[in-house]
Amino acid sequence: MKILLANIGNRNITFRNKTHNSKVNELTFRDWTQDILKRYEQLKHDLDINIINPLVDREDRPAKIILFYSDQSKLNTRTDQDTIFEAQLLKNILHDKYSYPKDSIQLIHVNCKVIDNGALTSFYRKSLFEIKRNNQYDRLTICDAGGTAQQKMALKIMAEFVLDEAEYEVKYVERNKWISVVNLDEYRGVISTEQAIKLIHHGQYTAASELLDYQAIDLFHLTNEWKKKVYAHVYFRYIGNTKMAQQNVMGLRRIKNVHLKNYKQKMLDFESKGLEKVWSMEKLFKLTDYLHKAEFLFQIGQYSHSVLSFAQFYEYLLDQNLLSIFGKKKLKKINAGNEVTLSEFRKYLVDNCKREIEVCEGRYEDYTLVGNSLAIKCIIAKNSKLEIIRKVAGLLSVHIDYTDDASDEYGYINKLRNKVAHNGLFLTQSDMRDGQVASFYEELLLSVIKVFQFRNGNPFTDLNTIIEQLLRQ
Repeated sequence: MKILLANIGNRNITFRNKTHNSKVNELTFRDWTQDILKRYEQLKHDLDINIINPLVDREDRPAKIILFYSDQSKLNTRTDQDTIFEAQLLKNILHDKYSYPKDSIQLIHVNCKVIDNGALTSFYRKSLFEIKRNNQYDRLTICDAGGTAQQKMALKIMAEFVLDEAEYEVKYVERNKWISVVNLDEYRGVISTEQAIKLIHHGQYTAASELLDYQAIDLFHLTNEWKKKVYAHVYFRYIGNTKMAQQNVMGLRRIKNVHLKNYKQKMLDFESKGLEKVWSMEKLFKLTDYLHKAEFLFQIGQYSHSVLSFAQFYEYLLDQNLLSIFGKKKLKKINAGNEVTLSEFRKYLVDNCKREIEVCEGRYEDYTLVGNSLAIKCIIAKNSKLEIIRKVAGLLSVHIDYTDDASDEYGYINKLRNKVAHNGLFLTQSDMRDGQVASFYEELLLSVIKVFQFRNGNPFTDLNTIIEQLLRQ
């Protein structure tokens, strides 16, 4: 069964072969159609349908017609062009002149202002779901003529969200004679793009990729499309894949954006104070992107994910610091419990972190010096030769249990991270307030960011705006 959906406006009926969409004999359209309806039997031979004619006057016509009409009498707005009585006239005409059974014509009241985009969107969404639920059909045809511009747009937008592509079509009627099938590809593209942009600004790059039909992002560095390279660059930075992020930015020419330019030229956005002499540029980009991501997620209210990204940041910082001191092979032996290397490790702690270790041994029973302990890593970092590592570790130390200055008073970032990662703790804005479970987190995050003194703000916020502009071009 085919079903026709149509908004009706003031030109959907004719009287003596003319449309009347303004005052008729000093009567408003609403009052005029009410008067005509009262005298329908007397005047029905002078009445006919308009606009939808070619859709219903044909062999393969729809078996059911659903008309959306307006009655704004209970709303604080003008009512002179309401179509409540016109809708009933159309039903009568379709029955008398076009042999439609009256039960095959459904009239649906648009119960909001017909120029209110938000209310109309909600109304059509609900209506389309009800139509899907209450009808068996092969295809829905939406008439893209009739009603206000806002009604037509809202109906098409909601059809795109509620209906599958194969179950509906949009047709436009010209001069009551010709039917044009509206090509929805570009229209769908615009909707998908706008949805994708919203997802991108919330860090949902994978979902946005599906809407944009971006497949094989790992091959975007081979394309000549600027927007795809930028998109892939940001995506890979976001997931911590610095190699792929670099591959994509290297293919960009005539770069003006400072974040893209710095990444391509391997220039840092902060005063590293010697850190680049110890760490590779790739590691520094990964480290700072973890921190930028934590800040970005905090700004958009995704507090749980922000905590997890911040944990990636400090764990990477502390691990790489330890690696730069002992090397990969020796560190592996330390963590495996090799007595010779453990002895070296303990000697290093006594020589460089004696005061902190003595405090810990006095504070905690059965205190052991374990190489993979987060607290030990933090204590070692607090005694780094590099000021920037010392400062960050100093800020972290009071929030990591089993350090020399850890305190319940300050709150533990590692315990908060574990609750989020392992227990599914969902953090809300209220959790960030004084006395709540994560009240310490914002100050800790901002304090660490301040240590780095970034010169050009958050790259994810900035580059998401660049992507938005590119997608809309």
